[in-house]
Amino acid sequence: MPLSADPKQKWPDEALELLRTWVNLGCRRDAAEPVAVHELIPPPRSPARELRVRKNIVDLSDAEAMISGPVPYWNWMSPHIGEDRHRHGGLPSAFADESYRHPVTGELRPTRCATPPPKMA
Repeated sequence: MPLSADPKQKWPDEALELLRTWVNLGCRRDAAEPVAVHELIPPPRSPARELRVRKNIVDLSDAEAMISGPVPYWNWMSPHIGEDRHRHGGLPSAFADESYRHPVTGELRPTRCATPPPKMA
């Protein structure tokens, strides 16, 4: 709920909930007035979370550049989390696939997760 014409100025969520409760209980002016429960203002709907997608999968963040590869994104809040091979669930293909095709050279390479770690001398 905006406070002014500026869309950045909004009521705090706690204040909106207090106003919603007061209206739904009949706009009582003091404790002596009877409670008249009518849901005039419904509970707020929480907005759907927007999935963040990297614009160019080849671009690496500073942390990823240090480890020489991208960090696979895993949407652990997905309702499909238990479905293997689902686009928004299961184990990310970077962990499950044994190989991948390099986007520039087209070379088939083993996945780092499928490759055993080097032996320490």
